[in-house]
Amino acid sequence: MQTLNIRIYGLDRIQSLETTERHFLLPADFDAREFFASCFGIIVDLQCPVERVLVRATSEQSNYLRTLPLHATQQEIKRNEKESVFAYRLRPTFDFMQELRKYADAVEVLEPQWLRERILTDALSVCRLYGAADGTAASGVTADGESVGMHDRYSEGGRL
Repeated sequence: MQTLNIRIYGLDRIQSLETTERHFLLPADFDAREFFASCFGIIVDLQCPVERVLVRATSEQSNYLRTLPLHATQQEIKRNEKESVFAYRLRPTFDFMQELRKYADAVEVLEPQWLRERILTDALSVCRLYGAADGTAASGVTADGESVGMHDRYSEGGRL
């Protein structure tokens, strides 16, 4: 079996182009839509298997995900007034994990377990970075988001 050596370039990263005499012949049976179907973005990691990913989202974040789905395979499989669960069938690559991280505590990975653990490990690393290994950040905010005198500190420093 011949493997495709497809190269993917971010157009926003290209600084200059030059034409050459080298040519590339795209296989007649290549289907870009099919090639990228299980990808979140443009990262195609064929070593990363396609998996079912379940994500629980707050009701507010669920509204956003309904109007702007993360992936074509997105299905809302559970919904109540407080939260929704969305299912995806894709390769959970680095760019997908980055997308999940950006939602912070508004989304929670339910499965697969390895992805849940990876996001947790990353979250704990961020807590350590901000001095919050014990659940309280150096800024005076507890892990559950409750402020501990932060407003007073900022208003005294003239930063509000």
